[in-house]
Amino acid sequence: MAKPDKLIDFFGAGSRLIGYQCHILQNYMAALHQYHHRIITKKNILAGKPVIKGTRISVELILKLLAQGMETNEILEEYPSLKKEDILAVMDYAHDMIKNEEVYVWRFAGI
Repeated sequence: MAKPDKLIDFFGAGSRLIGYQCHILQNYMAALHQYHHRIITKKNILAGKPVIKGTRISVELILKLLAQGMETNEILEEYPSLKKEDILAVMDYAHDMIKNEEVYVWRFAGI
């Protein structure tokens, strides 16, 4: 039977590895959802629409500008209070809102 100190060393090394892997996973998840620190919703700001924190600039507006072909640097020039990370957060937020969307195709008789 192994001595308790050797058992502790064995699990100590393993737990350090698991801790390191958890740290990598936490960093990855934080990078994936950076918008949580930049995109907010408050009922007294634009009737609860998602906005970029510290502004009254809505996610909807930024998405519309991007859809119209405006480049990120043009948006940043037009709205100097924004940072590139805000634009990325808008896109990440939009992605999260539609990623689990379910689409149903209706088939009618005779079509």
